[in-house]
Amino acid sequence: MAAKAPDWLSRNPPALQKITGKRVGIIGLGGLGSNITMMLARAGVTSFRLVDFDTVSIENLNRQHYFLHHLGQKKTLALAAQLRELTPSLTLELLDQRIEEHDLEDFCRGCDVLVEAVDDAATKAMLFSWFVRHSPSLWLVTASGLGSLGPANEIRTVRLAERIVACGDFVTSSEGQNGVCAPRVMVAAAHQALAVLRILTGMEP
Repeated sequence: MAAKAPDWLSRNPPALQKITGKRVGIIGLGGLGSNITMMLARAGVTSFRLVDFDTVSIENLNRQHYFLHHLGQKKTLALAAQLRELTPSLTLELLDQRIEEHDLEDFCRGCDVLVEAVDDAATKAMLFSWFVRHSPSLWLVTASGLGSLGPANEIRTVRLAERIVACGDFVTSSEGQNGVCAPRVMVAAAHQALAVLRILTGMEP
C-alpha cells in the first residue's frame, strides 16, 4: 500500500499530483543541489537518487541547506536526514562518491530528470558532453553563472536543446572577488527546481 501523502501537499498546485512516483537524479548536493532537493520534496517528488562525495564544512553554511550540527557529516546523509524529517516515506538512493563519466549510465537509469548541480567546471563540461553524446530519454537541468550580487532578475531559465534546460546568468562566476551568496544561489536553485517540476508535469513540450 502506498504511503499517504502529507496533508500539506494539498496546498500545492493540482498539476503536481502527476509527479508521484517520478524519480529525480541530482548530481551535487551543495548550494544548488541541497536546496533543489528540499524544494522538490516539498513539491511532492517522492523518489530521489542523490550523489555527492563531500562532507559538510563551515564554509558551506552561507548558501547550502545544512546547519552547524551537520558539520563533518557526509552531505548525502545530512540531506537525507532533513528529507526524512519532512517526508519519512521518501525513496532515497544515496551515493557517497565523486561522479565519473563511466558512472553516468547507471546513475541515470530509471530517472525521469537529471539535475546537474556541481560547482566544478570540468565536471559540468563532462556531464554536459556525455548527455549530448548519449542523448538519453530523460531531461537534463543544468546551471551556470551564480556569483556576485547581481540583480535576481539576471538569473533566468533557457531551453538549450530538445531535452536540456539551463538556469543562471551564464556569465558571472564565483571566482575572485565575486564570491557566492545564498540569495543568488537559491534563486538559481528555484529556477532549476521549477524547471524539473514543469518537465515532470508535462508542461515543457
